Formats: sequence, structure tokens, C-alpha cells
Amino acid sequence: MTDPSTGATGQTRGSANAAAPAARTITATVESATVEPGAVESTAVGPAAVEPSAVGPAAVRPAAVEPAAPGPAGVEPAVAAKLAASLERRALGDVQGAQLLVDEAAAKAGTYVAGQDDGGPNAATLANLALVQGLVAAARGDTEAALELLAAAAGRAERAPGELGARLRLHALIEVGALLRDRGAYLDAEFHLRGAVEAATGTAGLGPADVGRAWNELGITLRYRGRHDEAADCYGRARALLTAVGGEGPPRELELELATVDHNLGGLAHARGDLAAAEHASRRAFDTRRRLLGDEHPATVGDLGALAAVVLDRGRVEEAVGMLEGVLRAFERIHGSEHYEVAVALHNLGTAYFLAGDRPRAAAALRRGLALKRRALHGDHPDLASTACNLAAVHLAEGDTARAADLWAEGARVLRGVVAPDHPTLRTCLESLAALREP
Repeated sequence: MTDPSTGATGQTRGSANAAAPAARTITATVESATVEPGAVESTAVGPAAVEPSAVGPAAVRPAAVEPAAPGPAGVEPAVAAKLAASLERRALGDVQGAQLLVDEAAAKAGTYVAGQDDGGPNAATLANLALVQGLVAAARGDTEAALELLAAAAGRAERAPGELGARLRLHALIEVGALLRDRGAYLDAEFHLRGAVEAATGTAGLGPADVGRAWNELGITLRYRGRHDEAADCYGRARALLTAVGGEGPPRELELELATVDHNLGGLAHARGDLAAAEHASRRAFDTRRRLLGDEHPATVGDLGALAAVVLDRGRVEEAVGMLEGVLRAFERIHGSEHYEVAVALHNLGTAYFLAGDRPRAAAALRRGLALKRRALHGDHPDLASTACNLAAVHLAEGDTARAADLWAEGARVLRGVVAPDHPTLRTCLESLAALREP
């Protein structure tokens, strides 16, 4: 699971009339938000958001479809209960607990289907199991295992009857695309998620919430690539579908889905420089999740981080610093000190310190955040660019042009060919390097 940034004047990156020299521009972004049950885009780079999910690495997404009873279109209820509990632990950041529960579900599923073929209700049970196993594998960082399990889930779901099979297959397809995006493979992610949207819109029996999730995930990916108009269209379609649900499904679930889309709409508005709209949407998402999930839930904390980034760009630096310090403490408590979410929080807090004029604390936070990202992500992941770009700005302010140039070059390298040529972070890196070379 926004890509806003500010220059010395406090203007949002990407605005046509930004007055600050490119070499002095610094990104001000929020890069993640853990969300259940929809993916939230983080607001950062990669192009700009490598949420989540979400939201992104770090985004917790939809997940198991859990009917209450077995039968021709059902998942065995003892298995479904374990899977639901596993997903709840995953959403709270307890990956070890999620793994234990999904292992127990696998043992129960093995007993349930022993000696039977894997069609009909067995296929639904096994597809749901593989789907959650894939989500938990992704949460523990085993991407290859996660992709294999999600592909298996999609295949098994094709043999499951009715609406349940269609929903399970769609969720598996969405998760494959989201996981590819989290790896930085944006082109592959877009291809898979367009396939998911096509499957969602062309399959009878799927509810608006299911189809809306597919549009939301595609929107995140397009925004990462800097294609903001297309992303806005996807989010608009998702929100229209969710608001049309009316009385379908639990009201709480519907509200959480809408909060996810509102978070992403806020991030997109932030990236486009419409800070009033960004704050409105981000605050609406935060207020909804705080009311339904509580202050300590990872999704609520992620929303607070997204809101803080907008507050920062609106010039309320002291307020933003306080919010972001709270986000960092919460994610360290939830995930431990080495988690990707902590890297995202450090990025945002370091940016806020820089804009507050506290260069030593800014440099320390950004260095630690970049080091954590490098350990968590592969060396050419696009999400490295935003933190490298911000740390470069700190080094430039301290007079260390050599280090600044190296970091801007790294940012440009990981973004070239992955995002649109006019992507704000790529443009910042290239223009900053050019400014350094000027006599």
C-alpha cells in the first residue's frame, strides 16, 4: 500500500508554478496504511505510494470469503472460522499468530476433504485456504510462496460452484496484482489488475463491493505510475459502486470499504495539489476507521499518517510533527523496530523535521528509514526513491552536494522506465541533478 511533496516555499510537488529550485525540493509523503478489508494506497513514492494497502507492501487487503455453513456452495465452517481469525491477527500486525491459525485451518481442511475429490464445496474450502495462506506468506515477506499460493487459490476457485467460487477467484486475482505492485513490478501489476477488473465486471453474481475492490486496486497501481486521471476514474467507479450497495452487507463492512476509497482519494488529491480536498477525504477516512476500529488499529494509524502528510503540506508543521511522532510510536509498538511500516513512518517524520528546520533529526530519521527500506525491499524498488530524494535535500542543505547527487541519482535510477516520465518524484530527481551540474 499519496505522492505529495513540498519545496522551500511549502508548495506541493508537481504544481505548475512551484517557485523553489528543483535541487531544493523535498518530498512530503505518507507511504503506507494498513487496511482491512480493502487496499489502501500508501502515499509516497513508488511512484508515490507503495501502500499499502494498501494498504501497500504493508497494506492488508480483502481476504477470505467466509460463508457460515458448508454445502454445495460453502466453506467448511470450522476452517472458515480459523481463516477469519488468521486474517484478524494479520490485520493487527500479528503475523506469527496469523500463521499459527492458518496452519490450524490447513489441518482441519485436510481432515474435511480427506478421501474426497477437490470439486464443489471442497474446492471452495481449499481455495479459501490457499488465499489466506498466500496473504499470510506475503505478510511474513515470502513473496514467491505467496504468489504460488494465490495462483493455486485462483485455480481451485474455478472449480468451486456459484458466486462463492467467482468471489474467491476474483480476490485471488486482485491479490496477485497487488503483490506484484508491492514488489515494484507496476507494469505486471497493471496487467493482472486489468484482468481482475475485466473478470469482475463480466461475472454475474458478484456484489458491488467485490467489483469496487478491483477498481480500487487498479486505481492504486495507476496512481503509482503517475497516471492520475485514470486513477481518479477508477476510484470514482469504486466509490460509486460502494455507495450504491445500500442495504447490502453489514453496514460496518460497507463503511470500512468506503473509508479505504476515501483514503485513496485523499492521497490522489494530495498528489495533484488539491490540499483542501485531500484533507477532507483523508480526515473522513481517519474518522470512520477510528470510530469503527479504535485508535490503536493499524488501519487507523495508517490513516493518521496520511492525514498528517496533508496537514504538513498545508503548512501546519508543528501539528504534523506531533501526529507523525505518534504514528511512529504506534507502528513500532505494533510491528517492531525493523518493519517496513516503521520505515514509512520514519520517512514522513524525517520530512516533517526537515520542514520544521531540525536538520539533524531529519537526517537521522531519513537515514534510518532508507536503511530499513533497503533491507525490506529489493535494491531497485521504486519506493526507495522518495526517501532517497528527501535525504538528498537534507544533505544539500548541509552543503554535502556529493551525497545529495548520489541519492538523487539512485532515485532516478529506480523510477526510470517504471513511472510516467513526468512523475513528480522522477522529475524532482532529474531536475535536482541538473541544477547541481549548472555552473
